[in-house]
Amino acid sequence: MRLDFKFRESVENAERLRLIKSIQGLGASAVAPLFPDEADGELASLYKAEIPEQEASAAVSALESLDEVEFVERSQRRSLIR
Repeated sequence: MRLDFKFRESVENAERLRLIKSIQGLGASAVAPLFPDEADGELASLYKAEIPEQEASAAVSALESLDEVEFVERSQRRSLIR
């Protein structure tokens, strides 16, 4: 399952890296910016995390409790209809 979340723009890169490590400690296998190499501060603060379904609720609760995180949401599964 994928979680999308946004750091507050005021959060420095070193603090983001520390928080990413803690998210990985919750079971996330991949945490990455939604828009890599983006210069715009708002877009650069958007991230995605791949996490097992059974760990998602705990990860959402943990991220929601952080002042450094503006929001977190479960990404909807999407498929193309042809």
